[in-house]
Amino acid sequence: MLILPFRRIIPSAFPPVTPGSMAWTTPGTYTFTVPAHRNFNYDVRGAGGGGQGPGGMTIVTPPFGMTFNPGGTGGTGGTSQVYLQQNPALLNVIGYGGQGGANQAAGAAGTAQGGDQNITGGGVAGGAGGYLASGDSPVQSGYGGYGARATRSHLRGIILMGQTLVINVGTGGAPGDYGANSTPFNFAQSPGAYGSNGAVYISWS
Repeated sequence: MLILPFRRIIPSAFPPVTPGSMAWTTPGTYTFTVPAHRNFNYDVRGAGGGGQGPGGMTIVTPPFGMTFNPGGTGGTGGTSQVYLQQNPALLNVIGYGGQGGANQAAGAAGTAQGGDQNITGGGVAGGAGGYLASGDSPVQSGYGGYGARATRSHLRGIILMGQTLVINVGTGGAPGDYGANSTPFNFAQSPGAYGSNGAVYISWS
């Protein structure tokens, strides 16, 4: 009978991994302690721009005509980001917010950087533009631009267990102001809308 000698079992150099995920969807700044992992994934979405405010009509004297007054430009959506506190040069994934609607046109989409994929306008939606119910010629104001989206994945070794990730979630852009609107017209005006807030998602396994 063949008897094998006892073989020494060498323990793993790495702690056990419990897969998990986290999501931050409320604007603000947060921190997260890096857990044991083999793979890490990031999905960063910039906030949407605010919708342009509704236009209005006022009388012009002379020659007693009427003039259109565009609504105010919507606000720019906030930036969403995740970076390694100890060394941002190693990890810094950013999705910029969309621009506000203006001049009856949609705002420019946000751009992204630091990801394996940087998708212009791939994030959350901008706010709807305001509306002027001016009789037979209603006027729709510009929508806010979409925020950007950046995604990244990496294996163990880029960041270390116990290090700190800093997460920023951008705020949706505010709608623009109302355009001047006066008698004898007083056309109905509907306000623009806020852009959607940004978000940051991470997962590990």
